Amino acid sequence: GGEPTEPLPLPDGSPAQNGSRIYRVDIGAQAGDFFTSTWHDNMEVEVFCNRLIKSVGGFDLIHNHDWLSSFCAIALKKGNRLPLLTTIHATEKGRNSNNLYTDMQRSIHSTEWWLAYEAWRVIACSQYMGWEIENYFGTPREKIDIIPNGVDPRHFDALRGQDLSAFRMSFANPDQPIVYYVGRIVPEKGLQVLIDAAPLVLREWPGVKFVLAGGGAFVDYLRAKADSLGLSDNIIFPGRVPDEVRDGLFMVADCAVFPSLYEPFGIVALEAMAAGTPVVVSDEGGLSEVVGLHETGIKVHPNDPGSLAWGILHTLKHPEWARERAENASRVARSLYNWGRIADMTGATYRRVVDEARASDWAYKL
Repeated sequence: GGEPTEPLPLPDGSPAQNGSRIYRVDIGAQAGDFFTSTWHDNMEVEVFCNRLIKSVGGFDLIHNHDWLSSFCAIALKKGNRLPLLTTIHATEKGRNSNNLYTDMQRSIHSTEWWLAYEAWRVIACSQYMGWEIENYFGTPREKIDIIPNGVDPRHFDALRGQDLSAFRMSFANPDQPIVYYVGRIVPEKGLQVLIDAAPLVLREWPGVKFVLAGGGAFVDYLRAKADSLGLSDNIIFPGRVPDEVRDGLFMVADCAVFPSLYEPFGIVALEAMAAGTPVVVSDEGGLSEVVGLHETGIKVHPNDPGSLAWGILHTLKHPEWARERAENASRVARSLYNWGRIADMTGATYRRVVDEARASDWAYKL
């Protein structure tokens, strides 16, 4: 609560970054379960945002992301007669294989439906995600804009040409290929499938090192699974890694693998592509759209350790083909998924929403 704070200090000392002003809202203690606590936090953010709206003289548009801030966004829409645009990155039903098992899952699903209903337009990051929004929430297809996520390749370019051999040695010997995953370590990312595939890979290439970077409660299960299969010498769990370590691993890895069981987009695969790392991904969701089979990467059957092992071994055994795919992938990532292009697409949606709202008899009329 309280009056709007100063913009967050940023590394360069300026109050804004890329034209954005960022505010932090202090919220109270957690109230009830996760869903109830999220609703409670939204009410505190709503109070802050209403004061902010008054202090700056109003806004033209609210852009909300996913259900976690939807209570606040919808209240601000109605209370201030502002058009609401939302980006939905994933759905509760999709995360649970088209099922809703618990009351909390059903509550989240209902809130996602409400958000899509209240939004003037909905942005989805992939055609696959657009399909989910249309079919799970009954959102009209003409209300959905497909705008992908983007990637900034400059931090990879800064590493190109540097001697990273000592950095690589901290993970593997020079003759040991590195298979790399980075991201959230949760069941839907399919790392349990990767661990099941690892013995099949090691049977043909015993020296492979698997580096699985990221955080999440599921890591304890995966570590125990790897130990039970006798893989503790070949699978490394470094936890959450700093950006410079993440980027360095992309540059030295022989293969980046993303075996997701559910994936609305797959931005880490896009980062691997921008870095020039050969990729192997599940033929699932948004990953299927980002990666072109045998053109920019290899796609394998989801939840299939044998298929995943084949994709990894094909990549390691045919480095010249892998390099050609990686070069193609880097060009695609930089041309289709650059932030300038995506900003233009987002700006066009902003202008459409604001123009339609101004022509309506509802928006901006308090």
